[in-house]
Amino acid sequence: MPAVKRSTLPLPAFRMSLHIRHPSVSPADISRELRLEADESFAAGEPRRSRRSAAVDSVHSETYWVAALDPDQWRLAMHAMVGARSLGAMLVMVCGRLASRHREFLSRLRSEGGLLTLRATVSPRALHAFKIPPEVGQWLSDLGMTLEFECLDG
Repeated sequence: MPAVKRSTLPLPAFRMSLHIRHPSVSPADISRELRLEADESFAAGEPRRSRRSAAVDSVHSETYWVAALDPDQWRLAMHAMVGARSLGAMLVMVCGRLASRHREFLSRLRSEGGLLTLRATVSPRALHAFKIPPEVGQWLSDLGMTLEFECLDG
């Protein structure tokens, strides 16, 4: 069998995703409120998929929901904000939008025991002269959201 060719396209300098864990809210409710489709989700109480057929059946103890945040779609939604291709500008767009449009919903999730994480998966080139503007820190604090960085090799 011939070898599978790897893509020759360069990896993006960064990718961002929103991760939500909650004791009981449905993934559909999260998607509807945030107007984002989940890339992966499961609801509290749903059966877990077993990797072994002999495994004891169990259920998920909490809801998990994750969606990738596409800078091009978010830039269009934010009226073509200039400079949205940088990690700092994307953080401003994402945090600003979450704080202005979804603060009440995200605050409710937190008050009910939910965990909110904004994850940036970055290459070293995305960190060149990288700065986190003060308003991003304020929005993250107000939302009770963790900002997590995952650095890629290379």
